[in-house]
Amino acid sequence: MRIGVPREKKPGESRVGLTPDVVAALVAHDHVVVIERDAGLAVGLDDDTYCAAGAGIVEDATEAFDVDLVVKVKELQPSEYASPRRGSIVLGFQQFAIEPAFLDAALASGASFIACETIASATNELPVLAAMSRIAGTLALQLGAMALMRGLLPHSSIVTSRPSAGILLGGIECTAPARVVILGAGAAGSAAARTACAMGANVTVFAASTRRFDALKASCGAHIVTAVFDADALRALLPTTHLLIGAVLAPGRTSPRLIDRSMIASMPKGAVFIDIGIDQRGIAETSRMSRIDDPFHVEEGVIHCGIPNLPALVPKSATQAYVDALAPYVVALAEHGLRALDLDAGLARGLQVHQGRIVDERLAADTGRTR
Repeated sequence: MRIGVPREKKPGESRVGLTPDVVAALVAHDHVVVIERDAGLAVGLDDDTYCAAGAGIVEDATEAFDVDLVVKVKELQPSEYASPRRGSIVLGFQQFAIEPAFLDAALASGASFIACETIASATNELPVLAAMSRIAGTLALQLGAMALMRGLLPHSSIVTSRPSAGILLGGIECTAPARVVILGAGAAGSAAARTACAMGANVTVFAASTRRFDALKASCGAHIVTAVFDADALRALLPTTHLLIGAVLAPGRTSPRLIDRSMIASMPKGAVFIDIGIDQRGIAETSRMSRIDDPFHVEEGVIHCGIPNLPALVPKSATQAYVDALAPYVVALAEHGLRALDLDAGLARGLQVHQGRIVDERLAADTGRTR
């Protein structure tokens, strides 16, 4: 099989779809791998390193897409919509539900699109999404702690004009710890909760069920309170919440709207809201997608952050975690093509668009399209 890795085009995105060790394994099994020039440069993987692993270097994305299997990280950008060839497989995070133009282009291409966010394991976990979610949850706490400080918001137009919370996330002898409220107890929410507790914050986690609460309490200790989500209970907490994190999982679907504008307005001025699930529309009426080079905006006196590719802030760590989780599926697709979906029901759950048709019923329902 001929496998291509284009350079990522999404603003601020510098991860890469394959590492040289996986390239070497594929080449050893007689597959051909081509890498777009400088695709791995931002994570310290230069073209010579890929060449030593057996890859060929191609000059532009057109050649990287002229293959049987395209391995990406993030969804195609408008400049790439016409790139996939008919009959090829495109593997990566897709996020079709909030990008109708991308979905139209995917359907028109005649290619098959496998979404990393819905690939499942034998135990019904989401291994590729979870790997990125754990990083995103940890980063959300780091960004939130920084945004609560005075004057430490790089590359943002609100550095000098924003309200100032000036809050230390963890308490010290003469001050109480900040209150952190997290919606969601999946991979992202749990990572955010563990980080917040380690910093000494006062943490409350809301989730749809109690399934993960025992594990959270065991890893977080006395600093954490857990509760099944209730809108009134959340509304009561928000006036004293300094950092609110949305970590609600809706793989392959749009996020539920759980927070209205009045709830945001009730938070203290200078508080921070980070919506990890913004790439699925976000959970708040005030949510808005932002970019790594301009991450923050203010609504109702509350600092918002809605970066859709948070793990790109740590591209070396995130690329390794991504490729480690994805590699078995790349190998399976290289060896068997789409027959790999018949051999692995969890991988089959990732198939969302196939040769001009939507095959994922959740995506069809969310977008109002027929299967």
